Amino acid sequence: MKRGSPGNQNRGVNRQELVLAFYGFILIAVLYFYGMVTDDTVFSGHDFGLFFIPMRKLWLEQIVSGHFPFWNPYLLGGNPLFATLQTAVLYPFSWLYFIFPFYFTFNISIVLHYALAGFFMYLLMRKQNIGKEGALVSAIIFMLGGYMLAIHYYLSTLFPVAWSPLFLLVFLGGIFCRDIRGSFAAVLIAALMFFAGGVETCYQLFAWCLVFAAFPGLIYSGRNTGDWKFRARYTAIFFVLFVGVIAVQALPTWELSHLSDRHNGIPWDVATLWSMRLKDFVQFFFLDPYGYLENIKEVRFNQVWLHSLYLGSLPLMLFVYSSFQEGRRGWIFILIVLVSFDIALGKNGVLFPLFYDYLPGFNHFRYPVKFIFPAILVIAIGAGLGWDRLKNGSHSLKVNTRVSMVCLSLTIVSAAMFIWLKEFPEFWGDLFKRHILQEHFFSYRPSRNLDEMINQVISLYREKKVIFTTIYNGKRLLLFLFSYAILIYLFLQSQGRRKWALHACFSILCVDLFFSGFGFYFKVPVEKFEKQAPETRMILADKSLFRIFVTRDAESVGSKDGRIKKLSGLRVPKKTIPLDIRSRNGVYQVGGPVVIWRERYRQFYNLINHQSVEGRMKMLNALNVKYILTSNFVGPNYPLFLMNPPHSDEARKDRGDRGLKKIPTLSYKNENYKPRAFLVPECKTVISDQEMMASLFAKDFKPTRKVLLEEDPEFFKCGNDENRARMVEKGRVKITEKTYDSIQLEVRSPKRQILFMSESFYPGWVAKVNDQPVKIYRANMVFRAIVVPPGKSIVEMRYQPPLFNFGVGVSLVALLICGVFLKRGNFQLWF
Repeated sequence: MKRGSPGNQNRGVNRQELVLAFYGFILIAVLYFYGMVTDDTVFSGHDFGLFFIPMRKLWLEQIVSGHFPFWNPYLLGGNPLFATLQTAVLYPFSWLYFIFPFYFTFNISIVLHYALAGFFMYLLMRKQNIGKEGALVSAIIFMLGGYMLAIHYYLSTLFPVAWSPLFLLVFLGGIFCRDIRGSFAAVLIAALMFFAGGVETCYQLFAWCLVFAAFPGLIYSGRNTGDWKFRARYTAIFFVLFVGVIAVQALPTWELSHLSDRHNGIPWDVATLWSMRLKDFVQFFFLDPYGYLENIKEVRFNQVWLHSLYLGSLPLMLFVYSSFQEGRRGWIFILIVLVSFDIALGKNGVLFPLFYDYLPGFNHFRYPVKFIFPAILVIAIGAGLGWDRLKNGSHSLKVNTRVSMVCLSLTIVSAAMFIWLKEFPEFWGDLFKRHILQEHFFSYRPSRNLDEMINQVISLYREKKVIFTTIYNGKRLLLFLFSYAILIYLFLQSQGRRKWALHACFSILCVDLFFSGFGFYFKVPVEKFEKQAPETRMILADKSLFRIFVTRDAESVGSKDGRIKKLSGLRVPKKTIPLDIRSRNGVYQVGGPVVIWRERYRQFYNLINHQSVEGRMKMLNALNVKYILTSNFVGPNYPLFLMNPPHSDEARKDRGDRGLKKIPTLSYKNENYKPRAFLVPECKTVISDQEMMASLFAKDFKPTRKVLLEEDPEFFKCGNDENRARMVEKGRVKITEKTYDSIQLEVRSPKRQILFMSESFYPGWVAKVNDQPVKIYRANMVFRAIVVPPGKSIVEMRYQPPLFNFGVGVSLVALLICGVFLKRGNFQLWF
């Protein structure tokens, strides 16, 4: 019976095998991340310290205290938290934080998703009637390949990618089995991927699945997949219900995106920041040819969002072999890989510019390198198919002879090159340095400056280290290639009798991929990760209500001086290096690290940073800013509260790293800061954004005496001379209660005035004065203001996002529909 045909599908697959496979992949993942299944050490690096860990801590803290995590009150004067998507509040694995210690859960979530990636790929291949070894080959390649190692820093990519083989199995399985319930099951899996933050992953998978749903013969020819009406109904049900299930998350996220600086698309230079280049494709078969794993400094100059793409020579050989043996499906696999490669090239390719200009919504994606994912997925699948065909002898004598000759040729060539590389390392080192390494990466310029000389010595040392490592990896590549080729040659020459040869190939593949990424991840002790910098301790010790302002010069590193700082125990070699305090919840900030900036607030924040000290301080006073962190002198009127390190004129070593000079941080205390909310007697109506921005920083504008509004408020006339004449007694404002998403104030005013709050204006905030609803006005471009009557008033503001409430209803209905249809009968994941 034909391999993969319906009558041959259940052969060899049983529950016991799947249970053993599941625990086996968990064991592999635990060994791969040896020492990380603990709460004493934590994964570190990239976005962990700035986004994923602080955001998870914040929403967990809010839920434990009885609040749904709608709002982050600490950053940007207040910013949506749940709507940012990367928080993954609704993702089921996030619920483990309520059971286990935080850092243990954080670590184990990453480890478990590696295991799920391998298990789901194994399941996908076995359900296609691929043998156990072929399924294991696909699973190991997908699980331990360089791509998965690279994306473990980005949980919003790692988590949905791990579910992608299961999604393909269910979605396509429903079509090939002509079972409409596959659409409902696929909705639930796709929703999990979305709730994990995987917008780009869903976008890529859905696009290809839409093609295969329209033209299923591209994957399986000769299979009755129903008429086009069934497939159209199947696909429509999937997309409609998917939108319905994710509505609870998608609607708030859409609202934030619509108000963000990305609503018209991401600028071209930002969107294509990390585009692959042709030289990056060498990484698929050559381990770390450019020192990305060995030298993190390369992040400054090259595409290293994926600092490894390593798969090894055998997976690529098997993929090519299967592509030419699988007929139409093989050519479709090649097409997917080529399209994925071209999009990943970004500005260096053809498709990304076209899609950016003409494909709706595509200009909202950044980093083209992310679109390499379909290629990784298909190569893993194709390699498993190739292994299965090779083992089962599903080829003619002519093909057997050709493959044998290719393997024999590779054996001879790899052996010769290995000897040449071993005997003449200087030749290869010089060739590598002149034609592959970037000139700006290693350069020696004579200098009399001691710090520069130290850095030059370190640069020369790194040059030799990277070249040595590259030559070593070159030998490694040739040795593995020789082993694979000779073993496959022996297997084919024996007409499949020498099974030990393929078993040896499989063992070498596992060793190759396991140790290619083993240990190449950042980890720090939790104690060190939680260690607070002096300025952080100083600010957290102040229990009053205030904000801090961090100037850009305090976090910016010039590209020429090459200075590097640390964040939570990790060296971060970027031009912008956030201070330790940026990742601390509990510190109110004018700026801060957020995933999505609101467009108006970004404009306002840029305006502040471009003002003179005098113009800036006038606005910072009104924004409740008590501390200013900078690397420059602010002025004689502001006392220097702390300098870190204490002596900025001495060359300081950054926590033991030779040659790396710590940038001094100066902490100034602002004695003139205003409270979070205060009364303003006068207002001015400003219609255009340009006029608003010009008026805010005009010399005659005083934010404590006048507030700028976009419309005339009810029961209060802006520009009233009577109000201007009676500005002596302003009244008193006292904050009586403040939570994450609400604030209550007691206001005593001698007359009707404007209550200004240096809290972000955002849809969903509602206000009451003495239990009567009042309108919140956008004030001073991005903040809130309401009108309060004379006398004593109780003011309450609360965040109640209507889109979330509507989304909850839609999602519940969609989930109910999916549950009802899936409960009918026994849907099996076969195709």
